[in-house]
Amino acid sequence: MSKDTVLKSFKSMAARTSAAAKGAVNRAKALIEDKKESLGKQPNARERYAQRVQSKPDPAERPRRYAEDTPRDYSAPQTKREGEYAPRHSRAAQGYDYASVPAQAAYNRYETGSYIIEDYGVQPAESEPKGIKGILAKLGADKNKKPKKRRKAWQKVLIYTGKSLLTVALVGILTGTIVGTTAAVYVLTSLDKDIDFNLRTLKLQYASAIFVNDIEGNAKKYQELHGTENRIWVDYDKIPKSVKDAQVAIEDKRYWEHNGVDWKRTGFAFFNMFTGQRETQGGSTIDQQLIKNITQEDEVSIDRKLKEIFRAMELEKQYTKDEILEAYLNVIALGNGCNGVQSAANTYFDKDVADLTIGESACIVGITKNPSKYNPLLYPENNEKRRKEVLYQMYDQKLITKTEYEEARAEDIPSKLNKSAKASSETKTYNNYYVDQVISDVIRDLQERNGRSKTEAQYMVYSGGLQIFTEMDQTMQIAAENVYKDPKTFAKYRGTTQPQSAIVVMDYQGAVKAIVGGRGEKVGDRVLNRATESRRQPGSSMKPISVYGPGIEFNSITFSTLVNNSPITTKVNGKTTSFPKGGTGAPMVVADAVRKSVNCVPVQIAKYMGIDKSFDFVTKNAHVFLYDNVKVGSTVKDDHNPSMVLGGLTEGVTCLEMASAYAMFGNGGNYYPPHTYSYIKDNDGRIILDNRNLKPIRGMSAESAYVTNMLLREPLKAGGTATSVGGTKFGDRLPVFGKTGSTNDYKDRYFAGGTPYYVAAAWFGFDKPKSLNENLTNWAMEAWKKVMVEANKGLPNKAFAKPEGVVVREFCSDSGQLANGCPSTRTGYYKAGNLPGLCGMHGSGGDKLVIIGGGTVQPSTEDTTTSKSTTTDQKDDKTTTNKATTTNKATTTKKVTTEEKTEPPTTKTDPPTTTKPKTFPPETTYPEE
Repeated sequence: MSKDTVLKSFKSMAARTSAAAKGAVNRAKALIEDKKESLGKQPNARERYAQRVQSKPDPAERPRRYAEDTPRDYSAPQTKREGEYAPRHSRAAQGYDYASVPAQAAYNRYETGSYIIEDYGVQPAESEPKGIKGILAKLGADKNKKPKKRRKAWQKVLIYTGKSLLTVALVGILTGTIVGTTAAVYVLTSLDKDIDFNLRTLKLQYASAIFVNDIEGNAKKYQELHGTENRIWVDYDKIPKSVKDAQVAIEDKRYWEHNGVDWKRTGFAFFNMFTGQRETQGGSTIDQQLIKNITQEDEVSIDRKLKEIFRAMELEKQYTKDEILEAYLNVIALGNGCNGVQSAANTYFDKDVADLTIGESACIVGITKNPSKYNPLLYPENNEKRRKEVLYQMYDQKLITKTEYEEARAEDIPSKLNKSAKASSETKTYNNYYVDQVISDVIRDLQERNGRSKTEAQYMVYSGGLQIFTEMDQTMQIAAENVYKDPKTFAKYRGTTQPQSAIVVMDYQGAVKAIVGGRGEKVGDRVLNRATESRRQPGSSMKPISVYGPGIEFNSITFSTLVNNSPITTKVNGKTTSFPKGGTGAPMVVADAVRKSVNCVPVQIAKYMGIDKSFDFVTKNAHVFLYDNVKVGSTVKDDHNPSMVLGGLTEGVTCLEMASAYAMFGNGGNYYPPHTYSYIKDNDGRIILDNRNLKPIRGMSAESAYVTNMLLREPLKAGGTATSVGGTKFGDRLPVFGKTGSTNDYKDRYFAGGTPYYVAAAWFGFDKPKSLNENLTNWAMEAWKKVMVEANKGLPNKAFAKPEGVVVREFCSDSGQLANGCPSTRTGYYKAGNLPGLCGMHGSGGDKLVIIGGGTVQPSTEDTTTSKSTTTDQKDDKTTTNKATTTNKATTTKKVTTEEKTEPPTTKTDPPTTTKPKTFPPETTYPEE
């Protein structure tokens, strides 16, 4: 039974109970009103008597009950007969039989008001009971009981109010019983109240070790992991009584009496919480605080508090009071990086915990409430006040004598403090970003692959004696860190806050070799790692995995397919708009579109291929996380649209995702999950996690990967957006592929690419996104170059393996089709099963030319394929040419609109998706052309 289901049951049951109670009260009120109304409509005593007399049979037809049974002569003077009453009125004319004693008696009693119920079952109207009493009388109440005295109005109000309150109370009790029973069922069946840690193993401090491979490939210890805690375990009998008493006195004075929960304090804590009052002492016991310290679960919720309460009671069943207090005193945070009383005694007083005085014990224990506020080195006056409070509680609870109390108060604690502790805490060294990521990966995998809880996984990493054999290349990691620490690597921006950057380098089997998650000196352990945790916009570096790679894979395009460089026109909310901005309106071959990083061409391809295919390739083949119409709170996040093609995403991507996606273009189309360690042994030498035999996931065919690789070498050529990368020291001896990226507002800069040995992705921008327009140089690309030069230093020449299914052919510069006596040709790379048609523009027997997005071209009359000079301003997707003739001067084009009917290419391609395409949106975040 889930938590939501139980809560819904609570609400439904309470609503039904409340409705039933209200219905009962309303029905009772209605019954009373009905009875009152019916009684009020009854005839009074005179009317009832007359009705009864009139309904009696004629006296002449009735047998007489007296001595004389002959009719009386009423004309004679009336005298009293024996056994008769003298008549008071003469009403013979009305047929009344005054000789009838019962009738006469009833009439006389009516006149005098002295009749009783036994006569005819009637009562005087003025004494007739009202309300509830009248109802009870009608239902057969004791007829001999005399009517009570009529109550006054205030008495009736008081009685009615009392009965109403009693009804409400009964309803509340019933509701509370139902809700309480349901809550008990929830606690017993649904609430995770089991403790998932072992106190007896906490004291076993087996430090885990990180191993790296040396230059010969042999594993060597790199460092030990101690976590962020400075903790030295000390057994219970070595902890002085003054420390134990001080902790119990100030934190949980009924510790030795309760069963894990102090219900009195808990009740007051809940009362204070609901009334908004400040509580002088929290409701948590030492047991509950120990659970919180170990599990690190401290969110404010009723569910968490209930879990904590029941776990505390479970803790008391499994461990003794001494064991619980021992664990608490060894894990409690005591400021200055100290965890536990032993490390605190060493830090603050430079002595063993067993040698602490009562005053020193109170000083350390007083830090517990707020380790920052009561740190005696930073705030001695706060600690002194807290120390005296601890001492008073010890004295008040008779844990120390008056003499001990006065002596402890008089101790000069500030003079005893170890002043050098403050300086030593400031010179602490931290793990590098790679080790941080190893820790995160191991904790995650222990939970997901070994079924460990988060608490167990964290304990195993820091204190379980694990041997973690990593994939880190120590030389490369140091080189990358030095690049990112060097202020000359990046430009100086105005203001005190400078842009940040990050990079990931990995091999083609998914082994991560180096990670740097930020510029400058690292300031802590497990801090923000921008390389693996920050999701930022990739810009045009998204195009190879969103359009060009899948376009080649699905045979929608070739290396030289002609595509119209014009925006798509579409209707959004009934308004015709163009997406994206820019475009020349002239067709161009795919290779040129990649080199110049234009935007309209990939959008045209995405529309032709189908946006669904593009989205699926990114998420399923390249394994990059995107949102697909997901509602998060009140916001709907959706990347399933054409903006995604150009890198305009809801949140963005990480460097780790981009590097592993680009690896497909250099390893034959295989995707390997990125990993920072190869295998892990536990403290008994058993292998518990192993990444050495990971099987690749087929992301694309080897032929498609190689053709895409060749396309991604175009930006490094003259006139491309990354010419400076092609001119690096490894660029003239090792083939390099890559793609730049930036957003249209220049808030993010990206570069991803690789050599035959390694692939890497780098990002540059502000942590809080804002424009980088001060300097349009792609500093992500500059950092990528410097790191990759170091990574490939000294490696022998090597080429990417060309599959047998890839052929090299000359194609016409005008038509993009295979050369057929054409005046201007270039070299293209094609899958053998997806070759373009033969150029019919210049030779005979050619195939029909089809352009994606429509358009026409005229044959050139002059071959000017050689560029005299080309310079780049290193602005992503913006290239300036100086007297360049990379295109044919005599080539003329006719601008066409996308509404013109186009025919499918003559090459063998998959047909466009049959699913309904998504509407192309207006301008959004995308890289500039």
